[in-house]
Amino acid sequence: MITKQTLLDFMGRKRPIFYNDEALSKAVEISNDCAAEKSVTLKADVETVPDGVYFNGEFFKGSKLSAHLKGCTSAVLFCATLGDGFDRAIERSKYESLELATLIDYAGLVMIEELCDKINLEISDAYNNKITSRYSIGFDDTSIKDQQKFLDLLNATKKIGVMTTAGDMMRPTKTVTAIVGIYD
Repeated sequence: MITKQTLLDFMGRKRPIFYNDEALSKAVEISNDCAAEKSVTLKADVETVPDGVYFNGEFFKGSKLSAHLKGCTSAVLFCATLGDGFDRAIERSKYESLELATLIDYAGLVMIEELCDKINLEISDAYNNKITSRYSIGFDDTSIKDQQKFLDLLNATKKIGVMTTAGDMMRPTKTVTAIVGIYD
């Protein structure tokens, strides 16, 4: 759930200056109504090599990802999404007001980040805080082209309906994938 204040805080405002209160209220209501939070996690074996990482034998290129997971023998891979309904709400609202569509889009950014934080906390609790920070495919020297391979490893398309487009963008758009290393 998102509140007007959380949305304002995200936009760096204490009170509505650029957006009217009615639009904020409507954006919050629509966002809360259409968000269908879903996630999938997988604990995977990790083998780091200088130019990348193997998760359960599947190679992902990235020397910085390898450095990030140095010392980890396993990791939790996850995908979190707000679902297709959120994308549809943004698209529908564009016909009513671009301001409203922008506010719903902002709300989605906050909501997906809060969902990732929740998952991260669950992972941290499960492994006694012996974890790395989140790292996402497409960040730093990992290729966004590996996103579908990552989703396939999680079986995310079947389990929660997340896939990539021909341009390697994830659908639904309010979706995040991440890797959290686990220290023994």
